[in-house]
Amino acid sequence: MKILLILLTAILSTTCFGKGEALDKVKIYYIPIGVATYGAMTPNNIEELATHLGMTNLSDPRFKKLMRILKSSSSGQFEGNKLRVKIILPKNDIIYVDNYGGIKLSESKTLKLDNSNLQTVKAILNGITTPK
Repeated sequence: MKILLILLTAILSTTCFGKGEALDKVKIYYIPIGVATYGAMTPNNIEELATHLGMTNLSDPRFKKLMRILKSSSSGQFEGNKLRVKIILPKNDIIYVDNYGGIKLSESKTLKLDNSNLQTVKAILNGITTPK
């Protein structure tokens, strides 16, 4: 019976998800940039306290633009207790963005958005995510 259940689960999971579909998914937790919070927003609590959620694909043109902007930013400071964005990429790579445009990439590299790009990122995230 257990073997039958395992086989059925394997067949259904293969049928429900197209080849590579699950590997293309991106999840975004978001607290709008510029919004004041009463407590620290950290990697430990942002998923619970996020006011907006988004699911998209790596192939989404908005997401591609977001990633180009984030990865082309110059080196800078990141404030881990003022998070506003958590992006979970396939293979559980994570990118964080703080309220001031500081970025922490999965490889522990920290970057900083200039104000113009911070506003563009904010607009993109407002389009990709929806209120909880």
